Amino acid sequence: MYILLCGYPPFYNKNDGRLFESIMAGQYEFHSPYWDNISVEAKDLIKKLLVVNPQQRLTASQAMEHEWFKMEKTVLSKKGHTSEFRENLQKHNSTRKASMAALKVEQQQQISRNAQSTADIRGH
Repeated sequence: MYILLCGYPPFYNKNDGRLFESIMAGQYEFHSPYWDNISVEAKDLIKKLLVVNPQQRLTASQAMEHEWFKMEKTVLSKKGHTSEFRENLQKHNSTRKASMAALKVEQQQQISRNAQSTADIRGH
């Protein structure tokens, strides 16, 4: 839901250890300008869903009862949220696909380097 609203994930760090730390600490932000036009109700729901302690986090059923889901669809569409959701999801998917492609290339290069190292060791 966070990604649908702004187009990027709530937690990000190139360093896996730091990424894990921020997830475990529940450290995220509503960055400007991406969140400037997002409703108070939507931000409230996100805050209640991105809670580290599962006992304090909303369940799916509780989330569906949140005020944000009860808002008039006409209000949401007037603000352009429907098209923003679609654009944000497309932006996130293209970024994700590019990252996965880069990772795949990096893995292939590592496999090639390992194979070459093995061949070099055997040749000596």
